[in-house]
Amino acid sequence: MALAKCSVFTVETRGLRQRIDWNGDVWTSIMILLKAKDLLNLALTSREFYNLVMKDYVWKELCLRELKINDWPLNPAISWKSLYRAAFDYSRVGSFLVTSGELFATGVGLVCRESQLIYFGLREDLQSLSLPAKKGPWIADVHLIHCPSCDLSLCGGNVQVFDIRHCELFLEDDYLSGVWTYEQVCSFTVRGNYPWAVACAADKTQLPFGDEYSENLPNFTTIRGEPEAWLPRWKSFRQAAASCTILQSNEGLQITYFVMKAGQEGPIVGLRITHTLV
Repeated sequence: MALAKCSVFTVETRGLRQRIDWNGDVWTSIMILLKAKDLLNLALTSREFYNLVMKDYVWKELCLRELKINDWPLNPAISWKSLYRAAFDYSRVGSFLVTSGELFATGVGLVCRESQLIYFGLREDLQSLSLPAKKGPWIADVHLIHCPSCDLSLCGGNVQVFDIRHCELFLEDDYLSGVWTYEQVCSFTVRGNYPWAVACAADKTQLPFGDEYSENLPNFTTIRGEPEAWLPRWKSFRQAAASCTILQSNEGLQITYFVMKAGQEGPIVGLRITHTLV
């Protein structure tokens, strides 16, 4: 069978210039299935592709796909392209949805002795926070940073940071100007050999109370055998995100909570949970 030219493309060569005519709707349908890096590479190939890639509809579909919440009526005040550029990077844990306006966060976990799983449940104690939060999609990240109180030349210690934020935070003028800042709200130390550093944030209405276990929420195995078990692990579900790092022998763990509010009386728009070995 001979190779035939597809009728979608019509190519006319005039000197060094080449013009390609196509159905824009077809290419737009293809573009919304691509990753951001592939879209940008495609935009560099021609002016026609660039014009299609820069359409806000393409970035809207990309945002909703990455957030995994296609049914959430998200209407940002800025362009979808700007929202994607501000809210996403290539090292994030994932996204989750806060629909109730109540956020539950904890830096400790429960352990199921039978299955050897670390899991999370709603508890009213000094080791957890229940906060009014801005509704909508939230982004979660995990970072390992050098301990800010140490001499860089003498100490090799670091801090694990579980960082969550509303997806539009990086585009808020008050955040960019430094008016909104993180404030420490509580800190406590667990003495003795603490086996893991875990953190979880979730829509409060979606968490089971107390010791109840739910397969719809993040959980982690406590097994230490694999070499990669020492590296941070993370999971995200529709309305929760969590991280876990199995720790080597230590003398205790300091857990600290920081929050950022949208003004003095506004809802929470950012939260950080830090774990530091003592």
